[in-house]
Amino acid sequence: MVTEVFIGNVKSAKFDYYEQENWHGYYPEVITESGYDSELFWDIIREDRQRIKQVDWGCWVLKLSKKDIIKFLSRKKYKENSTAQKLIVIANTLEENKDYLLVAFEDIISPPWD
Repeated sequence: MVTEVFIGNVKSAKFDYYEQENWHGYYPEVITESGYDSELFWDIIREDRQRIKQVDWGCWVLKLSKKDIIKFLSRKKYKENSTAQKLIVIANTLEENKDYLLVAFEDIISPPWD
């Protein structure tokens, strides 16, 4: 299993946070570099159950503003976390007054014979 974290759009041509679709491949458009990070992945999933939303069998999203994404990733525990630091740099380039999704995505690596 691979655990990735990225920032995605609330709505795109193939995804809408406000609509529930088929749970096979329904996840937000990746608008940032994706980072393989177990710590961030689990922290997003364990975030307040009122705020987290599962949109696919292996995808959980947390809808946040640019400011709140930066605040989440700037927690003291992530000071040495390279994925969090890269996402903060990217988050600083996002539009103000717009919501985004902090995404925890779980996938299976295909075996070499596939």
